[in-house]
Amino acid sequence: GIHLRANHYPPVPKSMVAPCIEAIDAVNDLGLWDLEIPMPEGITYKGLTTAPAWAIIEQHHLDAWIIGREEY
Repeated sequence: GIHLRANHYPPVPKSMVAPCIEAIDAVNDLGLWDLEIPMPEGITYKGLTTAPAWAIIEQHHLDAWIIGREEY
């Protein structure tokens, strides 16, 4: 959560921590870059209530937590 709160302006809402972890796990454990992750209440991605794992990883600068990120 520190990365999301300290390295972004404005800080990413705390409610996004779980979706970020889910996106990292989807990619690292299952290779599912396109897995749709539910957004927390009140947060949307392009007007939708889900976002693909790759978009969450990209927009929240989570590539450092991706295993084999040279493929990213």
